[in-house]
Amino acid sequence: MKKDTIKWIVIFVLVIGLVGAVIGLSLKLSRGITDERLGAESYSIGTITDEGEIDKTDKTSIYTRDLITYSDITDIIVRGEVDYAIAYYDKDGKFITKEDYTLGFGTGFMSIESPDLSEANIYSCRIIIIPRGIEEIKLTEISKYSKMLEVRIKK
Repeated sequence: MKKDTIKWIVIFVLVIGLVGAVIGLSLKLSRGITDERLGAESYSIGTITDEGEIDKTDKTSIYTRDLITYSDITDIIVRGEVDYAIAYYDKDGKFITKEDYTLGFGTGFMSIESPDLSEANIYSCRIIIIPRGIEEIKLTEISKYSKMLEVRIKK
């Protein structure tokens, strides 16, 4: 009799756990989480020059390896002592211009409504993170600096 009682208690606990997991997953999905943060794996050490060229000899900044569709960016939040720049490209991947931004903690994303960019045919971009007061970024520090500028994109 005791074995049957223990068996039913274990089954009951497992069923309750399964129901809880399903409810938790449903709530997470129903919240509509539609964006994600760019992680350290998206960045390389180097910069984008004012002419749009990748310069891997510059060890004072990191840049996104791949072009990001500009309209997919949902937010840019400064969370540390960094400045940043955005290099803008057209639909064919041709460089348009690069804009530098110096902001404080928690300052939001600068939109393309600035006069210089409103008429441009911007399709994609690369983000350049420039830590303040750093002479050389090491490979192990990319994660630290990528967290100081939170770039959120649509999933």
